[in-house]
Amino acid sequence: MKKTLQRKNIITLEPYTSARDLYKSGIFMDANENYEQWISIDWEGIASLNRYPDSTCDQLREKLVKKYVRGFTKENIFVGCGSDEIINLLIAGFVEDDESIMVMDPSYSFYEVQASIKNIQTKRILLREDFSIDIGKIQKNISTVKIIFLCSPNNPTGNLITKKEIQMIAKFFKGIIVVDEAYIEFADLGNSMIDSVSEKSNIIILRTFSKAWGLAGIRVGYAIGSKSIIDVLFKIKESYNVPSVSQNIAIQALDEIEKLKKKIVEMKKLKEQLLKGFSNLGLEASDTSANFILVKIPNAKKIYKNLADQKVIIRDRSNLPLLQNTLRVTIGSKEQDEKLISILRKVLYEN
Repeated sequence: MKKTLQRKNIITLEPYTSARDLYKSGIFMDANENYEQWISIDWEGIASLNRYPDSTCDQLREKLVKKYVRGFTKENIFVGCGSDEIINLLIAGFVEDDESIMVMDPSYSFYEVQASIKNIQTKRILLREDFSIDIGKIQKNISTVKIIFLCSPNNPTGNLITKKEIQMIAKFFKGIIVVDEAYIEFADLGNSMIDSVSEKSNIIILRTFSKAWGLAGIRVGYAIGSKSIIDVLFKIKESYNVPSVSQNIAIQALDEIEKLKKKIVEMKKLKEQLLKGFSNLGLEASDTSANFILVKIPNAKKIYKNLADQKVIIRDRSNLPLLQNTLRVTIGSKEQDEKLISILRKVLYEN
């Protein structure tokens, strides 16, 4: 019998499947990206590329606390190659071999994938029927857990976690509570858990430039947390983890906060119109606190494939708990949304 070179846990690993792994072309309404790049980039202001980037992203961290994450210092900020890098580093830096992480189910699957790569166990806690978190179940299963990952608004269910719920968990859990706020701008920053970071040193917030900011291509995410946690991330990160071009574009973006607010208002209006479009087709569509909609639809997998065949790419979430026959649709431009509804009307009629 031939001996494999892979680690045993990697042999059975189910890799994370990103939206772009499935389809490379079409109208993309599947990855919760912004439908446009609305930031105007000054390319002449980009630094020369013959030098390595700033390894600590000092200028970006300073601008974040000055213009967008007020009440903190740059020592409370870590910038990563997307939030995904920070998730990876948190597990690598804090979870021992005999410890575990806890995730909600359904939620962002990348947390569990990163734990599995490191041969760390994951405890899944099923959401309630209304997609709220079950604090009683969390408390009963907390043994061995070092990090709890909470996505708010949650992907793919789109619901918010409240500050009261975070406070309740913090009373009995002394490990790290990670609140992933990738979509928080769409929900209003007033719903952020950022104040909890100042109150509890074991709470850390994740944010990104990939969603509301419309800059998924630069792969910049950041964490807001106590210096004790942030210092560990710096200790174990790759030497030059965020390219200078990406840092510079994120710095430029922070001059466009007022435009960001207007773009979010535009997205919400488009979401209202898309919800009406689904309703007119007799479909049960759920609003969310993010930039996507959940649509209950008979034969969801078949409909998903039919749409993809016509180059309209959405995300099938039917294989997840509580989401049987459910498709997730990212809000697109007016023209993209109208095309989706038009094709969907034909697809439904054919079926």
